[in-house]
Amino acid sequence: LAWDYLNKPELRRHWVRADSITTQGSEKGRLGVGSEYHCAHGQLMVIQTVVDWKPFDYMTVDTVLTKNRFFRLTTKLTPIENGTRVSWYFAKLSGTNPFHTLVSRWKTSKMKGMLTDVFTQGGVTLREMIEADLAAGKVVVQLERPSQTRWVA
Repeated sequence: LAWDYLNKPELRRHWVRADSITTQGSEKGRLGVGSEYHCAHGQLMVIQTVVDWKPFDYMTVDTVLTKNRFFRLTTKLTPIENGTRVSWYFAKLSGTNPFHTLVSRWKTSKMKGMLTDVFTQGGVTLREMIEADLAAGKVVVQLERPSQTRWVA
């Protein structure tokens, strides 16, 4: 369930607070390695290219902020007792050459704070979206039944 909310553009747009999100390079309507998200945030167009993909476990994207600055982001899903834990892991900002990398690293502390805020609030919004859709019956969680039932007296 969380995987769909993290990856479907129409759902992802809400928790990343984008004006719009489109995808490119999806095979038969499915995202995978090489697919791109194009996220419009006001005047800023952020492009994320999927570089590693294991559905329902994790996804890694290279995120281009400007033509000279980018970072790598991994989203990991971990099953827990009441659902799924979503964790985000960021690599340091990099650039297309040593100068841009130096400038990007210098700006990392500012970006780190901004990204922390975006993903902290995004995580709250993500949880609220899922809980609201479950409560409204828009989505249904289907639990797998065990293949064998064992009775204990």
